[in-house]
Amino acid sequence: MCSALLGGDHQTLDALRQPVAVEVGGPGLTDAIAVASIFNAIDRVADGAGIELDDWKNDDIQAFDYLPARRAD
Repeated sequence: MCSALLGGDHQTLDALRQPVAVEVGGPGLTDAIAVASIFNAIDRVADGAGIELDDWKNDDIQAFDYLPARRAD
């Protein structure tokens, strides 16, 4: 669901919304999407301000490069 959210895949989000809401409830779904959105926004602000990550943090996030929003292309 996070990949769909960050990648703008609205069709997948629509398909996952109900099953996730059943598992965690409507408020849980709202919280999860809000947290993912806020982290995405904070990342963009930091990038725009030229704030660079420490090397050890950068190494840790390389596992997330498969997410569409993290790709350089």
